[in-house]
Amino acid sequence: MKPESATLYAVSGLLLLSALCVGGRIYVDEKGGAAALPPAKPAKALGDPAPEVARGALPKPMARPGDSSPLVSQLRAILALGTTIDRTKALLALTAGFKDPEDWRRALTALDELGVRRGFSGWDVIMYAWAESDPLTAMTYSIENKVGTDYVMEIWLSVDPDGALAYLESPEGKQEIQIWRNLVGSTMNRLGGDLPRLERLLKAIPENERRMVAPYLKTKFTAPYETLKPWVGSLDPWLKEAVVRMLMQGLPDMQQKLVVAADFPEQVGAQGQSMIYAAWMKENEAEAMAAFDAMEEGPSHKAALGAAMMHYYRSARLAEALELYKKWPEEVGQPFLSDLLLCERVEDAEVILASIPLHQSESLRLNRYRVALEMWFSKEPDAVRKWLAENEVPEIVRKEWDGK
Repeated sequence: MKPESATLYAVSGLLLLSALCVGGRIYVDEKGGAAALPPAKPAKALGDPAPEVARGALPKPMARPGDSSPLVSQLRAILALGTTIDRTKALLALTAGFKDPEDWRRALTALDELGVRRGFSGWDVIMYAWAESDPLTAMTYSIENKVGTDYVMEIWLSVDPDGALAYLESPEGKQEIQIWRNLVGSTMNRLGGDLPRLERLLKAIPENERRMVAPYLKTKFTAPYETLKPWVGSLDPWLKEAVVRMLMQGLPDMQQKLVVAADFPEQVGAQGQSMIYAAWMKENEAEAMAAFDAMEEGPSHKAALGAAMMHYYRSARLAEALELYKKWPEEVGQPFLSDLLLCERVEDAEVILASIPLHQSESLRLNRYRVALEMWFSKEPDAVRKWLAENEVPEIVRKEWDGK
């Protein structure tokens, strides 16, 4: 395949993907905001009939009074061609004659004069050809004008990935720090299957930028976990933590996340493991509890137990929470039991009263008896009298309720 044909197909593919994703009419600026562009004008709206042109040749310029340069007239004729392929071929034929960065700048300025900006195929084709031909000057232009930097980086990575990484490593690449952070994040996202380059990019992040860059670091790893695990284990501490975080973000299956958490407990941490299990309990409680029951005791088990306890507690399912406590009293601990025994709903009073003896503090037990009995008595006095007659309570509590 000829080089120009490869470029044509690559550009056409990107334009098709762009059209499918955003309708070809939305562009996103460097700050993440979105703005709608006006709809593309058909050829007849330009005031001239679509020109006849041999395939791949440049059409005759369409000059108008007030055109700032012949390039504007030439681009107007190209944009009036009938099909995307013809327009793309003509634009690539035009840019093939560009000799220096100013030629590309003039072309983009001419497009702006014609109302063609980022998000239209004409702009994207010229920017693609520029980035493919001279990515450094294309990136410089994009940064100066705060438009299309991620688009240029995507092309740069496709034609010269090591050159793109060298740019991100260089002082020049870090001059606009917010743009650099965005580019690091988008580049990371495209390197999920290239572990050596992914590691190289991570190592290029200065220590004073690690906290600021962390939210941008996302990727979907394509290698199997059996390959990733030893690679992750070989990384320096900060790199390992960053990669484990990205790995966890890309795993849809909770069981897989817990496997990673068990393999890298220091990087995930007890809180991270607890958050994974809490999300799993919310998503599929039966599956999560089955996995918990199969766990061996240890840090992962303790984190999962805490998440399960909180799930039951927040769901006002105290009976289930207390049953879980009875199985693992030392892991759950007395402070959590104190909270479980504080009666806040009448319907929980009886199960709480039956569990109060589990607490080791006499003063707290007396307090919880009083709170539960008073709340229950306010709604169902006969049920409380019956319960007191049938159950053991501290003598001081019984005396307080005699005669009521």
